[in-house]
Amino acid sequence: MVASRPEVEWDDVERGWMVALAEYRGSLCPHCGGDPEFCQDPAFDTKWEVRPPRRCYWTTALARTKKARENGDQVVEFPEALLFGVRPKTF
Repeated sequence: MVASRPEVEWDDVERGWMVALAEYRGSLCPHCGGDPEFCQDPAFDTKWEVRPPRRCYWTTALARTKKARENGDQVVEFPEALLFGVRPKTF
């Protein structure tokens, strides 16, 4: 090797991409992460349905084991293991 020149880690293009990404993320709903044009529009108020919760049985088993150790084998169902999801209603 005769000579070398270090490459700039963040050039103008990469900085531009990061600024655009930050602006995009800043434009999303802080609650659901969706497009405010839809999730905050009153016209869509009745257009969403909440799906029944799903349970993460891995988390349930882990929490049950921890709780049993703390309380002397008492088994309790754990609401923190329920997963909620929202999707558009199908008509």
